[in-house]
Amino acid sequence: MSEQPKAAAGLDAVEHPLLTAMVELPDTGGVVFTGRLSLDSQPWLADHDAFGALVVPGEALAELALFAAERTGRGRVERLDLHTPLVLADADDVSTLRVMVAQDGTLTVHARRHDEEPWLKHAEGALTAEPSEAAEPSFPRDDETYAALLATAAEAAGLPAEGEPALAHAWRGASVRLDGDGRPALSAESVETRPLTAEEVRAHTGGRESLFHIEWVPAPAPTGAEPAPHVVHECPPLDGAAPDGFRALTRGLLTVIQDWLADERAADSRLVVVTRGATDGADLAHAAAWGLVRSAEEEHPGRFVLVDLDADAELPEEALRLDEPEIAVREGRIRVPRLARVPATAAHAPSWNAEGTVLITGGTSGLGALTARHLVTQHGMRDLLLTSRRGSAAPGAAELADELTELGARVEIAACDVADRDALAALLAERRLAGVVHSAGVVDDVLIGALTPERLDAVMRPKVDAAWHLHELTRDHDLSAFVIFSSVAGTLGGAGQGNYAAANAWLDALARHRAAQGLPGLSLGWGPWTEVGGMADRLDDAELRRLSRTGMPPLAPDEGLALLDAATLPGRPPVTLPVRFELAVMRAQAETGTLAAKFGGLVRVTTRRASTGPASLERRLSELTEAERQRFLVELVRGHVARVLGHEGIDAVPPDRAVNELGLTSLGAVELRNALNAETGLSLPPTLVFDHPTPLAIADLVHGGLRPAEADPAAPLLAELDRIEAALADLAPSDDDAHAKVTARLEVALLRARDARSGAADATQATGLVAASDDELFEVLDKELGLS
Repeated sequence: MSEQPKAAAGLDAVEHPLLTAMVELPDTGGVVFTGRLSLDSQPWLADHDAFGALVVPGEALAELALFAAERTGRGRVERLDLHTPLVLADADDVSTLRVMVAQDGTLTVHARRHDEEPWLKHAEGALTAEPSEAAEPSFPRDDETYAALLATAAEAAGLPAEGEPALAHAWRGASVRLDGDGRPALSAESVETRPLTAEEVRAHTGGRESLFHIEWVPAPAPTGAEPAPHVVHECPPLDGAAPDGFRALTRGLLTVIQDWLADERAADSRLVVVTRGATDGADLAHAAAWGLVRSAEEEHPGRFVLVDLDADAELPEEALRLDEPEIAVREGRIRVPRLARVPATAAHAPSWNAEGTVLITGGTSGLGALTARHLVTQHGMRDLLLTSRRGSAAPGAAELADELTELGARVEIAACDVADRDALAALLAERRLAGVVHSAGVVDDVLIGALTPERLDAVMRPKVDAAWHLHELTRDHDLSAFVIFSSVAGTLGGAGQGNYAAANAWLDALARHRAAQGLPGLSLGWGPWTEVGGMADRLDDAELRRLSRTGMPPLAPDEGLALLDAATLPGRPPVTLPVRFELAVMRAQAETGTLAAKFGGLVRVTTRRASTGPASLERRLSELTEAERQRFLVELVRGHVARVLGHEGIDAVPPDRAVNELGLTSLGAVELRNALNAETGLSLPPTLVFDHPTPLAIADLVHGGLRPAEADPAAPLLAELDRIEAALADLAPSDDDAHAKVTARLEVALLRARDARSGAADATQATGLVAASDDELFEVLDKELGLS
């Protein structure tokens, strides 16, 4: 609001990064400050994410209180207590602020996101006047002063720079003083902090901070005038959507991918895989192809492009000029996928029918068992049918049944292979279901080059076949929910998880397929879990460290179950990803140019570091001697190995010891190679650590690839000869005299070059030849050639 409208509205403008205006209240003698809070207006909030949301730090609220104290003729915050954190669910959230100061100095801070929402009180306190001899003048809040103030407030609170999120919630005796350099600094007599929990953050976001889906947005401008080198492979159309077609298509595509990666001639080009109906649920098998290729791209960045077309559309050349790994063309419009938080919903309760029977596949262990307990204890479910291949004989199944029975539920545990259609049909023959949760599945991780059709089928069958049979056999049931436990790998891919990603991409497409038919369908693309047992809880320390580096830490059981409730609210997209992302990690990846394109909608970066990447490495190496380059690259390689292995420094990585002896797995080897490729700009081979097992050997390979080529001394002479040849071609054929002169001069130059190579040239003679007249040149040539 400009100055004139503010004045017309009876408001006084204030200069503060969060507050824009104030108004004095009649009769009461109070004052109200107002402002708006958003990441666009306050980009520093990006440094304060906790559990995937942006939490306004306690020191910012303390500074607000001090500003209000100054503007109302006081100078001290006697006390300030933060009752509930002020949270923005995502980068698009905007909160309206109200800071109210009563005549007696009582202060409250309220905020709300939408006009229809009630105001929420976040803090209250008391302002008092400073003794006159100690009072400092009011300070302007320009960006620089405001950032000094927040930094000194964080220091006063004793907040750690890293570690678990914390909130400085209780401030006593806060004021602003000048430091030794004459700059304002916020100090306090005492400050108390407490840990922030995921539960309290989620209470203010409805779980949206960790619920995502894919939005297809208009593609950016093409990066080049011509497409990069590529080969197009179009997936064949299939009749029907049964799993057999999925198997045939993915097996064939797997062979294409493996042959492509093995062909050294294709090392500098991309394989463009064209599908139809993969992104909207129209073709489930083509959707599975996307999962397989996504994992191949994770292992071999920059080698693959996915393009999904309408049924009869042609592949537009413009799409191939985009620097994007995934593209959809719909009605001629080119779009690309971006992760976004799911839209807010007004619903407050998941759509479970507590009166009917809910079938949970894989229900005797892991996420299935955890979900069964949760539905009984939190949603009043009273009739459960739990299946697994071993039924009651499965470890812990009997104890689970007893526990749920004691809680008041009727529980039946059945031994059933739900991937066997006849067995599932027999199980459901006399039952009417109200809900389905398909959590069954297996994993069999392997890099794309070693993936076999048999290992593809082993993962596909309990996921895909079972889901298809459930889809067909429950069509006439009055279901309130059809929930599929998928994986984020189906959407993002996963190194070493080509089979798993393909199966889960198919599940996601099934949910879209059901939604298009008006049937209940929700696929939850879970991120990793921990502490739940079963397939979901298979993370060792190395894998946990790797996930932390990628910005996707695992979900604890309480956190995951809260997201289950948030994800199953009515109105959610048919494919929803309950995943915890650490945005700070992703911002760092964005600044170094290594962030996947899909995250471009979640992370905003205004500047890009110039301290990493091939260009900066080239500049650094150009300043070093040959020996210094070698030492530098050895340290660089050791640093990357240490990071992949989870070590703090390079001391644990001897330069002459094989990295696989240090605990580097095949997946770690892929991560190492990709990291080195990103930093050096090279295309190191997939067999890097096998062919070059030690950091020294890897550094030698990198050094050879980065070493500048020796200057060719013949290059400038050859360039001159090219120019002379061009001039000769323009010389008139009938001008015999000109041709004779040029030929003589060239013969002399040739003789001189031969003498110089043999060491027999006489400098004086050569100089004389150059200066000789035409007649003298011809005479010399005649003698040399034996013509006189």
